[in-house]
Amino acid sequence: VGYLGQEPELPAAGSIGDAVDHALADIRALEVRMQELEQAMSHGDEGAIAPYGEALASYEDRDGWSADARAAKAVAGLGLGELSLGRRVDTLSGGQRARLALALALIRSPEILLLDEPTNHLDDEAIAYLETELRDRRGLTVAATHDREFLDNVCTSILDMDPMLRIEPDGSPVIGPGRYTGAYADYLDCKAA
Repeated sequence: VGYLGQEPELPAAGSIGDAVDHALADIRALEVRMQELEQAMSHGDEGAIAPYGEALASYEDRDGWSADARAAKAVAGLGLGELSLGRRVDTLSGGQRARLALALALIRSPEILLLDEPTNHLDDEAIAYLETELRDRRGLTVAATHDREFLDNVCTSILDMDPMLRIEPDGSPVIGPGRYTGAYADYLDCKAA
């Protein structure tokens, strides 16, 4: 599970490159584990076959083969590509820190990604990049946002937390949050109906 809050939590010390490396740490650990198991298998250790298969499946689920390319693409796509990877995180502006935190969340490629107001501090180009990444990503993304255009461009389902009376398909009345399929415009149509 990956989480990006409205206020990014980044280490004050270290560089952008250090932060990217930290985001890739789990994938790097899987690479090392697979190499160790490959070595064991090359020496005839049949007990390494099943653990290797598990490590490889996890690596593929996390899209490990393209991790470095994904990292470079996320940093550039969110408008930080002109910054040196050696630049210290504590010298970034608030907006740059928010963009870096979002890039790191995307780089980690978690199965479940929780985003709180992800379009804050983004310009139109960065929002377009984020929308494409979220539409194309494998896994579940949950976003809390007031950006209706963003919702229209990425959502496949909306959970309206406002308790209301609705009628279930079987005719029974229910009071509580409502779940709607489709984009934001679809939600508005369903709610009006």
